[in-house]
Amino acid sequence: MVGGERRAGWRRDGRSARARFDRVGSPFARPATTFSRVSARAAPPIAALAPTLATALATALSLTLLSCTTNPTTPTPQASSDVSGALNTTPVAVDLGTKPGAGGVHSGRTRYLPSVVRPWSQSAVSGGSSARSARARTAVGPVATGASSDSSAGGSGDTVTSGYSGDSGDSHDAGSSTATGIDGRATRRALLAEAIGYGRNATGGLDGPLVRVTTLADDGPGSLREAAGRDGPAWIVFDVDGVIHLRSRLWLTSDKTIDGRGRSIEIRDHGFALRSVENVIITNLRLVRGKRDGVDVSDRSRNVWLHHLTVIGFEDGAIDITRGATDVTVSWCRVADHVKVMLVGADEDHEGDADIRLTLHHTLFEGTGQRHPRIRWGRVHAFNNVVDSWDSFGMAASQHGELRSEHNVFVVGPDSEEAIKSSAGDSAPGRVASIGDLVIGEARIEVREAEAVFDPSLDYTYAQALDAADEALVERLRAGAGWRAGGTRSAP
Repeated sequence: MVGGERRAGWRRDGRSARARFDRVGSPFARPATTFSRVSARAAPPIAALAPTLATALATALSLTLLSCTTNPTTPTPQASSDVSGALNTTPVAVDLGTKPGAGGVHSGRTRYLPSVVRPWSQSAVSGGSSARSARARTAVGPVATGASSDSSAGGSGDTVTSGYSGDSGDSHDAGSSTATGIDGRATRRALLAEAIGYGRNATGGLDGPLVRVTTLADDGPGSLREAAGRDGPAWIVFDVDGVIHLRSRLWLTSDKTIDGRGRSIEIRDHGFALRSVENVIITNLRLVRGKRDGVDVSDRSRNVWLHHLTVIGFEDGAIDITRGATDVTVSWCRVADHVKVMLVGADEDHEGDADIRLTLHHTLFEGTGQRHPRIRWGRVHAFNNVVDSWDSFGMAASQHGELRSEHNVFVVGPDSEEAIKSSAGDSAPGRVASIGDLVIGEARIEVREAEAVFDPSLDYTYAQALDAADEALVERLRAGAGWRAGGTRSAP
């Protein structure tokens, strides 16, 4: 915006508005020239005959000389000479009032603008969206943060301070708004870049405000429950470490990211329920010893990504995907001390589960019983997982379910039976294809109608993430699956 240039140029001049007008010859200015005197001796006959006429002529002559010697010029505000891309982050507070912007109307928010103009050719540095690029092309220099023009990015009256233009997301406590620095749009997109498989289109709260959990309480202002249940998109992060004891299941609404990166958060006593929701991401949490399921994804929920979760010792399933839920990815998780681990498809009568599509990759199952996963009706692409010392069976597909097992490692324990089987007590078998799987020990892989099993490469690309099934993969997952200490936080 040209207005942005002028603000930057006028700031350096350091004068008040009155001083600038004085300098350019406004009505407040004092004339730089003086009146020229006209000698009476220059025209004695006229003076003698008409003194009044002489006086008038002298006055006119003086005015003519004034107009010739006074030549005010208006200085043009100059943009910063720093056009190398370096950003001076010294803030200049600008009240945008109700000036309309792309995608909405500013709601009286105060934004911080950098005091230096720079070109926007480098707007892609943080992996910004096309909306950000559009804003960049219309701006001469950094302008108000992108949240101000995204109607989803927080409520009216929020305050944002940011050195970069286009970083979305006003900042809130779970119960109230608060100011923040750069909110981490680049780190949001860095997380999304890790997504592979059927849940890869989940963006969670990417376009929503940054919501901070500030208490370990089960409910109330600043709690995870309040943040997860709010309307509209939200990217939820934690300003605390510790254990959250849930008094009941935590129900998530659509368009949410629960981002535990850079924090140590443990959820106990109950797990998460995702029912009839869309576009949810949960990452880097520990869920430990609760009632029912650790994560229940059901009732036609879709576009769900569960990433770097550690799930230990829940009464029923660790992670269940049932009742028509689809387009789900479970990646880099760790499940331990569990009997019935992962159910895909509720029962043999629920034909609607034929819509289920799940990608399960780089997940470590340690000391578990069965169902890694167990599939009815739906389709599962499982690659680069490690099932270590299971009881009963490893993976199973029945009741017309389809399993493509690719480069998985099965480490046989003393009570392990089949590594993979194509029936599990239902009235109809399933289909199983096994490609490059490794069994360490003695256990059977039961392949059935492999040529008829779906091909996930027709739906998404994964070859770049496919590792060999070997002992190195086992060690890699033991070191890196599940909740991770440290990591990149979504915001400072």
